Amino acid sequence: MSIEGTAILVIFVAVLTAFTLIVRHLYRVMMKGKPEDRFSRWPDRVKSVLVFVFGQARVLAQPAGIGHFIIFWGFIFITLGTLENILSMIIPAFSYSRFIGADAAGIIVLLQDVFG
Repeated sequence: MSIEGTAILVIFVAVLTAFTLIVRHLYRVMMKGKPEDRFSRWPDRVKSVLVFVFGQARVLAQPAGIGHFIIFWGFIFITLGTLENILSMIIPAFSYSRFIGADAAGIIVLLQDVFG
């Protein structure tokens, strides 16, 4: 592994440790609340995430919503590219094309170029 890859790995482990500590704290705070069955309507919940989080339905109802929608998805695709770069420093043979195929990876690269 290169020096850059080692540095990225050390930073990644430090950030992952901090993240784990924060999540553990938040989990303990949440467990003080009253239990609730959150899996009772899971198809509706999944649909809501797809429509309102990824589809940005409420935002698109606003006049400036299309701009927000484009920026949101631009950040998603740029983040995918950043993640691939970081993983390829740690695992030199890593590439999205190995998992999703060259055509799909090419579309992601095209979208990264468009948004980046």
